Amino acid sequence: MEFEKLTKINIPKDVVVTKQEYLDMNQDFAKKFEIKLNRTSLADLKLSILNSTYYNSAVFIDNGIIDSKLFQKAHEKGLWYRDNNGYSFYGFINNGREVVIAKVDTLAMTAKFEYGSD
Repeated sequence: MEFEKLTKINIPKDVVVTKQEYLDMNQDFAKKFEIKLNRTSLADLKLSILNSTYYNSAVFIDNGIIDSKLFQKAHEKGLWYRDNNGYSFYGFINNGREVVIAKVDTLAMTAKFEYGSD
């Protein structure tokens, strides 16, 4: 799956896809993918995030603002980190022209993935 490659995680197979869309806006585009997790798939997804080369256990962000200094050499293309509701990802592809965002809400047991250019 495309979002697995971009965020370096494995999305469990036993999830319910609640949204999958592609928005074409001339030169710009956005792809969105949202899933509902059960207890097993949530545990599997959390383990995959913790094992991702993009995960940095030292980073916790509670205000949604990412300091560019957090992107160390090992995480220069993407960063998985903890937040108030679970885990988030922020990254770049195509030389920074496209942004990848993911949010895993461990309380609501949902995950949202999005990327695109503007």
